Amino acid sequence: MDRRVAAVGDLERRIGHRFEDRELLERALTHASVGDGAKKVRDNEVLEFIGDRVLGLLAAEALAQRFPKAKEGELAPRLNALVSRETCARVARKAELGPALRLSASSSKIGGRETDSILAGATEALMAALYQDGGLEAARKVFLDLWNDEFDRAGEGRPRDPKTALQEWAQGQGRPLPTYRVLDRTGPDHAPVFTVEVAVKGVDPAIAKGKSRQEAEKAAAKALLEREGAGLGSRCGEAGGGRFKRGRSRRLSTLRLSSTRSANTTVVSLHPQHRPTSLMPRPRRILKCESSMGRT
Repeated sequence: MDRRVAAVGDLERRIGHRFEDRELLERALTHASVGDGAKKVRDNEVLEFIGDRVLGLLAAEALAQRFPKAKEGELAPRLNALVSRETCARVARKAELGPALRLSASSSKIGGRETDSILAGATEALMAALYQDGGLEAARKVFLDLWNDEFDRAGEGRPRDPKTALQEWAQGQGRPLPTYRVLDRTGPDHAPVFTVEVAVKGVDPAIAKGKSRQEAEKAAAKALLEREGAGLGSRCGEAGGGRFKRGRSRRLSTLRLSSTRSANTTVVSLHPQHRPTSLMPRPRRILKCESSMGRT
């Protein structure tokens, strides 16, 4: 028997659900890289989108039941932790999802089955497939089983999600909520690069690049917070042991962060005369963050 076919069967046994729609399960396990250089196949990107919402609902429901007296502000950080990329990747490894994935030969060769971003996306896609195949109760059963250990971890005082922190900061300053917009999307379908701007009324915006829209939004939110002196508990240079390098007058000052889990981040303070004119309608200082696209 093909090893991947056996891995798919093992996965179904571990999660306790036998899919009626086999094509749906196959799509949930198919990474976008499979279609490169060949006829287009149905991959799991749309299911990732649906699964993100399914996970959010199930996590919010479970948190409200476990902490009935908690306020929204107390539940939000736990929710963000439960649905984060790191958590979803950890859940994927617990379920041994990697061997069941359908990847291109090149993605598989470079370790795609152990890459957090691929595992997290496949986990979201699998939750969407469970919802579509067996309804919300089927998805709920698997969620409560696989995420059981994550509820305690979500309450261990982990750093707040940058977007949540920025929202709280803006509200505390009496400003409107932050707004995000995608400025650009480049790269192939299986490895896109998103450029996102975050704006808060009354302060200069921040721009970031990331391998997903969510990653770029988080990087931009963190950059804006750091610049305004309202960081997430550590200054930019301390987060990953990076060093702040100052350039000469009117040159870019860069801050490089190393990370073992997510894409490296480069924070750039940009002088008005060196701004990318295609991104901003008028001269003003901005902060630009870029994620290096190296493998995690």
